[in-house]
Amino acid sequence: MMVMNKKGESVELVPDKESKAGPGRDISTGTLDMVARLGLRSRKVARATRLLGAGLAVVSVITLLVSFAVSWASPESVSIDSVDIPSILLGHFDGVAAGGGGKMTTAIDSLGESLSDIAPFLGGAALILGLICAVLTQSFTPMIGAMMAMLPIFMIQMIGGGSEDSSSQYNEKEAFAQVVQDLDYGKALDKLLVKGLANDPSGAYVLSQIAVAMELPQDESELAVLRNQAQRAVDPQEGFEPKGSALYVIQSKLFGKPTSPGAALYLEDRERLHLRWKTASGVFNALAGVLLALTLGASLLLYLVSTRLNRVLGLIAPYTYRRGDKS
Repeated sequence: MMVMNKKGESVELVPDKESKAGPGRDISTGTLDMVARLGLRSRKVARATRLLGAGLAVVSVITLLVSFAVSWASPESVSIDSVDIPSILLGHFDGVAAGGGGKMTTAIDSLGESLSDIAPFLGGAALILGLICAVLTQSFTPMIGAMMAMLPIFMIQMIGGGSEDSSSQYNEKEAFAQVVQDLDYGKALDKLLVKGLANDPSGAYVLSQIAVAMELPQDESELAVLRNQAQRAVDPQEGFEPKGSALYVIQSKLFGKPTSPGAALYLEDRERLHLRWKTASGVFNALAGVLLALTLGASLLLYLVSTRLNRVLGLIAPYTYRRGDKS
């Protein structure tokens, strides 16, 4: 009779001819059937416990990623990481635009910049999906497929984000862009004054971004200048369309709330996105709680079944356990 011992190994149950029980004392058929049923039940419960534990681990990782997404989508987390310089403003400066690669390079750069925010979430989602499929199919093929699917996105991001100007020749566009990205308000203002662009909406837009990206002054007169400048940034100008996210940050820091339609619309979109991620977070938290309860229940059931099996095996101690053959 094949049963499982205390170590979970499949062994054969045979009489111990040298024991006091003697070969004449045989185990009843009912006892052997009960041992077999308990062994089969123990294996099934152990497998279910492993699957539930794997599912709980996967859902927990997804829940953690979604919680990060909730924080990222919050309107309060929006900031100016890189100053947006309108092309109409750069057009007033001499020289070749940084990158020098023409329309194709510009397109790749734009695509890489667009993917830079969502690539980590896409990569994490693909990895989790591949892990789930790998657990269900018990194969690494889905994991490999998920990584191959994400490879083009990361390549575009690296190419778009890593392009540099191939020409070492000085030009005004590069110099102005560098000053802006260095958040040097004074030098940026000087260059715009030389070109007569400081009071243009596009110039005021760039200067306002630099101002709020730095520590705001405490002096009310200086703040008043920055607020007037921010108001000019939303004035209509042909060929100039400020980014809603930049306007939202500028106006939130200088006025305490969005004061233009573009900033208000961006806030509404951001709040909707934040709400969607919060809803997803609630769903995954609930799912993780259910899986945790099921895993604990399965673990308890496995303990009870194993304990009962070990007790029965202890009662038939006059018999020995032997693997495979009967020799």
